[in-house]
Amino acid sequence: PECMPAALLAALTATVSKYLGVWKKVEMIERIISSLLFSGTQSILDGNIEQAHESAVFVSFFEDYNAIMRRTQASFNWPKMSELALDERTLVGFLRKRIPCTCLDEKYNEVKHMTKMGFCSNPQCDLLDGKVERSATNYCAECRCVTYCSQGCQKDDWPRHKCYCSLFAMRRASFDATQTQK
Repeated sequence: PECMPAALLAALTATVSKYLGVWKKVEMIERIISSLLFSGTQSILDGNIEQAHESAVFVSFFEDYNAIMRRTQASFNWPKMSELALDERTLVGFLRKRIPCTCLDEKYNEVKHMTKMGFCSNPQCDLLDGKVERSATNYCAECRCVTYCSQGCQKDDWPRHKCYCSLFAMRRASFDATQTQK
């Protein structure tokens, strides 16, 4: 999950000039979301969890993109996207809330007892793959764009994180200011 933001933003940058008409139309992005929801749901029903994870991450990315375009959200929610790839409970629940049918209800009942997992944004975290129980994660208090498993990991990651933390915090503050003016 660590390189996911860079990969998704690189894909956006690489395609925006060729497909600007698609990227600028909220309804086109909504069609893509609908297709990805179908793909993710079918993948779960077929037992292909990895493919379902990928579809769900893209759904989350495109939902965030649309919200940013509509000016109802300041930035991408990278921790949420990362969490979609960490446990089946989060994955199934995410897709289940977005589809009009009940085809994932049985699967959700199977996985709802599983622990929700989060991701520590510190690349040097000692935890296997940076996975941690979501209830134990803490957002960066300044930018709220990354999560950590502990204050120690947050402190250790500060030299890397500080270069973009203030940028994200300023973007969020600017967004919040425009929302209070409405």
